[in-house]
Amino acid sequence: MIEKIAKVIGIITIPPLFLLLMVSWIWVYGGVEGFSRNWYLITLGLLAVVPVLAYPLSCVLPNIRAQGREGQRNLAFILSLTGYIIGVVAGQAGHAPTLIRYLFWGYLLSGSTLALINRLLHYKASGHACGLAGPITFLVVISSGRLWYLFLLMPLVFWARIKQDRHTLGNMLAGTLAGVLPTAIVFCLYISKYS
Repeated sequence: MIEKIAKVIGIITIPPLFLLLMVSWIWVYGGVEGFSRNWYLITLGLLAVVPVLAYPLSCVLPNIRAQGREGQRNLAFILSLTGYIIGVVAGQAGHAPTLIRYLFWGYLLSGSTLALINRLLHYKASGHACGLAGPITFLVVISSGRLWYLFLLMPLVFWARIKQDRHTLGNMLAGTLAGVLPTAIVFCLYISKYS
């Protein structure tokens, strides 16, 4: 029973689903000037759909399929960073709303930090933790702290991922920092423009 609960928590907190909820909240309640339906769809496409393509592609690409879960994870990293880079370029070139450009930059810096930790330092920082902690930080900042309680999801996610033997506590902490710190840096660099 406990394993099933952990699995359910892991599934309902997957980063692409959380991103869908976050971007939808911003679109409906955020009051972001210029955040049109087109930018809403572009944001979802580049930050959620492109990374998720790793899973169906891993079934049809023989080299990736032969590598199993590790190949799938590597492809997800590559596609995620590709979507984030395209998002930053499209956001800058297409004059996306400032807040959406911050979102793209936050994802790119968080994803790059995660890749650096995992590839160069050979430490398995949690992408799941990173993919929640960064967006939660983003929402807390843009809501002037009103959505602070979203951070209460993190202990549940830690418990679920550790219970499923996906990560250690250290992996979860590293992933969380890879999400929080770059997102905070983006806001520190650009907060004067946002306000």
